[in-house]
Amino acid sequence: MPRSELLERILATKFELDFAPPTEKREIQEVFHRLIEEARRNTHLSRQDLLAAINSRYVEYRRKRMSEERTAIARKVMGSSS
Repeated sequence: MPRSELLERILATKFELDFAPPTEKREIQEVFHRLIEEARRNTHLSRQDLLAAINSRYVEYRRKRMSEERTAIARKVMGSSS
């Protein structure tokens, strides 16, 4: 799997984890940890360094996803009020 695709999966899973209901968090967390281990196999970084690198990218990823979701909700609201 190309690195960018793996990174996108890691970021998307972290986003899901942030907003998942408590009953789903454990399962999503397990997926997240498996993805981190997969990424570690492809790099020389320690787990801590890899998580730090992901966290720095996650800030922008989360901002973008939140913006996209707000836009989608606004479109739905505007479309249903016509």
